[in-house]
Amino acid sequence: MDRQSLQDLLTAMQGRPITLGWGAILCFGRSRLNALLEEQFVDRMGQFHQMLPVSGMLNLNPDGTVVATLSRIRLGTPRLSFESASLRNSTVTLTLPLISGSYSLMTQHSGMPALLVSTGELDEQHGFSVTMKLKLAQAVGDIDGSGRIVLDLAQGYEARCNLGNQVPEQEALGEFILQRMRLQPDNRLRFELGLLDFNSYHPLAPVSFHLATQAAPGDSGGDGGVLVFVRLRANQGNGSAPVDDGDFPYLIPDDLQGQDPRWSASLVIAEELVGWVDETQLDVLKNLMFPGRSLFVESGPRHQPHDLLILGNIAAGPGTARSEPRLGSIEAGHTQQFVARRADGSVIPNVTWSTESLGSPLALGKITATGLYTAPDAQTMALDATPALVRGQYSENGQARQVTASLLGRMAGMSLYPRCMVRAVGAAAIEFRASRLAGGTLRWRLPQPALGSLEDLGGGRARYTPPTDIDEPFVLQPIECFVTSGNERIEAAVVLSKGAAGVPIEPYFVPEIDFGVPIRFYGNFPPEWMRWSVQGGGSIDSGGTFIAPQEAGASPISLVRCDLVPEGMELPIASGFSIVRLKAREIAPPRWRNLDKFTVSPAGGLVQAYANGQQQIPLVIEIATKTVEMGGQDVYIKLSPTELATLRLVDAHTGNDLKFIAADQEGIAEGDSTDWAVHEKRNRFNLYSPTAAGESDDPPPAVPANTGTSFRTLWMHMGKEGSHTFFARFTGDDNQVYNSNDPSVNISEIELTGVEPPRKDPIVGPGRDYDIVRERVYNGEGDFEGDDDFTYFLDTVDYWRIAYRRASLYPVPFATLRIEANASTIRWESEQLDETFFSYTGYAFHPFRSDFSGVEQRPTHLTFDTSFHRLLDKVPSSPARELLEPGKEPSPGQLLVSLHRVADMGFWYDGMAEGKPYWMFRALLDGPVTFTLRDVEGNRHRLRVSFLAPSVIDGRNVLTLNIQ
Repeated sequence: MDRQSLQDLLTAMQGRPITLGWGAILCFGRSRLNALLEEQFVDRMGQFHQMLPVSGMLNLNPDGTVVATLSRIRLGTPRLSFESASLRNSTVTLTLPLISGSYSLMTQHSGMPALLVSTGELDEQHGFSVTMKLKLAQAVGDIDGSGRIVLDLAQGYEARCNLGNQVPEQEALGEFILQRMRLQPDNRLRFELGLLDFNSYHPLAPVSFHLATQAAPGDSGGDGGVLVFVRLRANQGNGSAPVDDGDFPYLIPDDLQGQDPRWSASLVIAEELVGWVDETQLDVLKNLMFPGRSLFVESGPRHQPHDLLILGNIAAGPGTARSEPRLGSIEAGHTQQFVARRADGSVIPNVTWSTESLGSPLALGKITATGLYTAPDAQTMALDATPALVRGQYSENGQARQVTASLLGRMAGMSLYPRCMVRAVGAAAIEFRASRLAGGTLRWRLPQPALGSLEDLGGGRARYTPPTDIDEPFVLQPIECFVTSGNERIEAAVVLSKGAAGVPIEPYFVPEIDFGVPIRFYGNFPPEWMRWSVQGGGSIDSGGTFIAPQEAGASPISLVRCDLVPEGMELPIASGFSIVRLKAREIAPPRWRNLDKFTVSPAGGLVQAYANGQQQIPLVIEIATKTVEMGGQDVYIKLSPTELATLRLVDAHTGNDLKFIAADQEGIAEGDSTDWAVHEKRNRFNLYSPTAAGESDDPPPAVPANTGTSFRTLWMHMGKEGSHTFFARFTGDDNQVYNSNDPSVNISEIELTGVEPPRKDPIVGPGRDYDIVRERVYNGEGDFEGDDDFTYFLDTVDYWRIAYRRASLYPVPFATLRIEANASTIRWESEQLDETFFSYTGYAFHPFRSDFSGVEQRPTHLTFDTSFHRLLDKVPSSPARELLEPGKEPSPGQLLVSLHRVADMGFWYDGMAEGKPYWMFRALLDGPVTFTLRDVEGNRHRLRVSFLAPSVIDGRNVLTLNIQ
């Protein structure tokens, strides 16, 4: 593998620009990006956002004779690699491991009985996965104005799954799984890799970006990075796209610190912008965020071979914590110690631990006050693998916090795939894959009758080659894997066949049966001709009734054989077989069977919201099950969290599921034609009220009537005025669809109304919808003359506060702000070349509920346009007063525009710009400032602030507000 040290990178950057006209380049390495994906994957499991298991059947060949069945296959943590990376685009390779579920292959030829080819349960350690290519995308939040680097699994292509042996089979399986994934709500499939806040107006604050990917040098094993080419405020336009010419350096050196890479990220600032760099913190880094409140942390000195190179790591930010472990597997009945740790590695005391089964509610583990988790007993697990969620709640600095972990409970400590295969004598070899949760050395052996040969490939893999001939039509050959230390072992079975089965038996395959349970086999022949026998566990009588064994044995299957012996003959003329999968438990735990109640109702009776796509209506969905018999008693078993995760709202007129809003968005985007949509979480906007601004508090939690009752709240968004009817829907673990308006349970629908947003009075002033009020906060030298506080004060600062009252009565604070173009406006007293009397504006905004994003947004400084900062560097001037005057900061929900008057500002006209567009300060700053705000009810306001007309004497002393 070619290496690239820091010195190699500095040499490649020496004396030449590499930013391609962009203001900055960010580079993030694979290891930390995958850690961010893992963190999101785990967090979503406790928020009903997890990817759902995949089930279904598909043909693997054109004539439909080979059929694959996928059952409850769970996809694990997404992992990025960069084999397909190209500087021309943002392509990555994504791998999703298959961590549980079962996979079976059948054949069905015309005129022949159906035949099982293979079957078995999957384990992540077996190495099966889906891989696909996809392009990283960028999404700009309509509300928060942030640019997100998005990994959208629904946009994957060229998917392959290595459960298939040949490329066409792999492609068919990969595309099938991808299509099943696309049926899930969009927010289950979108992951974030980073976020750039576009709301800052400092010179090095980001405006937009372009994405590319790049493989690490040499044979890197899929290592590489995501490149973000950033346009900054100080840039006048975008740069050019990189090309794959081998000249662009890889921006993360591979120097080590001990045994670990020293850096996982880097930042390059264009040489011409280095003068704007703050010695303590770069604006571009202030506005760069990662999921889970991770940050770019500088590490080591800065370097400037030409452009400025800053190396660092994506690291957990202050106040963050994680569970240790965060993800893993555990055998039934075994224990796992959990610890909550801060970002610095210190242990958090006084954590309250809890656990929840994400599968059957009966398969619930236990956890002690000290974090010692005990997995549920195997007999309570409905499936071979049952996921569980572990939460640790604690308080720090007066704030409630939480860490989350996920464990996949396994019914057995060893797993093997396939557990059963049917092979003709002389056929191709079979590869087996085994794993053990506790580790250890695995070995293989071929028990009696020891037909064929078995080769131990190491690493838990073996290759079995069938014999060239057998004495019987069908023989059951065990394959055993065992641990070298101890008695633990697991067995697979190969059904060897000599010729085609000539006796069709129904059922030809029984995928699961409990201990001691009977099942009847039959065929279309006289009963007295059919001679039944069984290999493996269990027994069968002369009438074809098979009884499963009373306890678990070594063999995973029973081979039920039927020989056809016509009357008067001693030897069979034909034979056939069926395969019965045996389970490692006495009886499958029960699940709920029938619903007692399924309703959707408005929380607090609220059925209205402004039709602005942002304000929400909380809807409480209650689902109650009827009791089932268990151990001679009637017990309640509620829906599993996986079932609750399928809950959605449905348009009662069309029967179509409503769209879910992406988790990184707060509502229906401006200009989106969506009429109605659903969110799975609360946004920042208050609920509807026709009078004073509505409440921001969440509805109180509902109280279940019994242990079979589940509640969930979904949040409706109205993008269309008028009333419409909806109902709720979910998919059960039995793959059945249940509707809240099903008359067999109850008929529960809800009518919701989108209210016309308030019409706005265009006249500004006291007693109107909008008002702008001036307050003098600073006077330079001078004296008052009557009530004239302008003429005799040449250096002043006024704060103009903008307020809004709905219907001119009810105060409604502002929640969000975006600026459309320039963030400042300027005006000289005259257009004389020696004019120095000058006015300019800045602004400060304090969002209502400013801590909604988890980061306090209380302003401490005024913000000015980047071009205004540049103007100050080009002409004689005094520094701008950026610090907010003490005690005069904007209140929550208030926009403040500052008006500064000075007497020493050198004159500028754009003829002095030497043709440079970014020096055309008059064209850039003479125009008004346009603010786009959303109030706490989600309604949009477009406000324009400007000076009085140039023809008005002293027009630079006064600001006007115009409603757009």
